[in-house]
Amino acid sequence: SAYRIYYARYEGDTPALIATVTTPPSPLATTFNHEGLTSFAGCYYVTAVNRFGAESAPSNIVCKDNCPMYVLPNVFTPNADGKNDVFQPYECPAFVQSLEFKAFNRWGAQVFKTNDVNINWNGKTNSGKDLAAGQYYYEVTIFFESSKRESTPTTIKGWVQIIR
Repeated sequence: SAYRIYYARYEGDTPALIATVTTPPSPLATTFNHEGLTSFAGCYYVTAVNRFGAESAPSNIVCKDNCPMYVLPNVFTPNADGKNDVFQPYECPAFVQSLEFKAFNRWGAQVFKTNDVNINWNGKTNSGKDLAAGQYYYEVTIFFESSKRESTPTTIKGWVQIIR
């Protein structure tokens, strides 16, 4: 007569009952939309309830992760014209818990470092000195929100051209 839906934010947590969905005349029309989440990651299982109120054993637990996104451009122009003055990710970075961004010159010396999720690099060193036009290399270590409490870091390496 109904299905009970259980949810846990992280793998290994005890799932809690979040909804009871009664079955309409057609079982194929039974749906549930989990709203109000800050993250799509989590684990679910379902039980069935018969007309006498007896609940079945739980289904298998299914854990889903977010679809993380972090895309960086390959050029920026820190010339104070209001267009592409800052190196930052496209769109908004999705499901990022934390990151470490490091930029290096062509000789491998670190010239900039930040933990800002949006990077917001203005073409200067951390001490405020303007960097010369040219190619710089970066490494970003990102921790995305996940169904696991301890997420595995993702490392992105690439280059960016500063045009002045």
